[in-house]
Amino acid sequence: MSKLTRIYLPLVIYIWINALFLVKYLSRLTIWYGWSVIAYVIAIFAVFAFSVYYFPKKSEKFFKLCVCVSVVLFVAASLFLSFKIDPYELNVDRWSAIHNFLFNMLNGIYPYSAQTHLGGYGSPFPFWQIFHLPFYALGNVGYSSVFVILLFVLSLCKTRSFLVGFKAMLLLCMSPAIWYEIIVRSDFMANFLLCATVINYMHSIKFDAKRHIMLSALIIGLFLSTRWATAIPFAVYLFPSFYKWKFKQQFSLILLSCLVFALTFIPFILWDYDELLFFDYNPFILQTRQGSIWDLLLVVPIGIWTSLRYRSNNASYAFQIAFVLFMSVAVAFVHTSFKHGMEYGLFDQIYDICYFNMALVFLILGISIKNQADTSNEISA
Repeated sequence: MSKLTRIYLPLVIYIWINALFLVKYLSRLTIWYGWSVIAYVIAIFAVFAFSVYYFPKKSEKFFKLCVCVSVVLFVAASLFLSFKIDPYELNVDRWSAIHNFLFNMLNGIYPYSAQTHLGGYGSPFPFWQIFHLPFYALGNVGYSSVFVILLFVLSLCKTRSFLVGFKAMLLLCMSPAIWYEIIVRSDFMANFLLCATVINYMHSIKFDAKRHIMLSALIIGLFLSTRWATAIPFAVYLFPSFYKWKFKQQFSLILLSCLVFALTFIPFILWDYDELLFFDYNPFILQTRQGSIWDLLLVVPIGIWTSLRYRSNNASYAFQIAFVLFMSVAVAFVHTSFKHGMEYGLFDQIYDICYFNMALVFLILGISIKNQADTSNEISA
């Protein structure tokens, strides 16, 4: 893969994912949505070219100011949208899946029996539901997205630099997919932003999972208790060292991670065993209905091959994770297309393009931490 490809391919995929959201939702409002997408693509490349030329000339003090200003503007815009939009008028029920779960739990009603405002059921696992308690207390579980975005950006400022933090803030603010998540009060991208924050911190401190198996298992197990898909980033990140471990160490990490995951369900199993495990819409069924065992059998070797590729720079691990997440969604979508005879378009209800946001998060991380000096040198090469 050429140097230019390593620079621009992640950016192109970032643009493609965001363009999907523009096409899907602007096409409902105007026939001129195509021009909006073209303008968006031009704007992104213009900002990228400007940053490559301009950012190396500025100091960390300048970027610290930029981060502060952008954070204030972002929070103000997010709060404005939260107050302006009635959540009960939304045709997306991820927010009420969490809100109604917590309402039931705090009122002595079995939480996983809670229906959303659209009549569906919640799929998040227990730890992610409990994580939202402070935001539920504030009256809006959607605040979790704002909180996690700020945590993600500030962690990059702390572990990397204010330049990296500002690049991340810029990419987040220029992403229609991000604003979609905030508008509909979705928790989905926040889940993977938190995952990316933790993995970035592990990478920055050179965390040795082999020496700290119990802590690693605790982290992985708790993330598994949000959504099963969070196993993919940790698997891709840790596998290059994991496969060299002794079998006993490998088995210990997997067993302890599964144990932590299982323990988070104990209160709900004791509360109502049948309602959790034998309910037609329990979270285990809901989290696996988008794929199949055949998809998994194809994605696993892709993940192993990708994770074992040489990590040539500080951003490689983020791009590797993004690629595997992107492929896991693409494989599931292609399988669904064949299953239904290719009769549905990408924007049909059987496809949820929000799943691409898993990859988008790690693309933003990788593009942000990509060394600016290396980028300038590669472009001139």
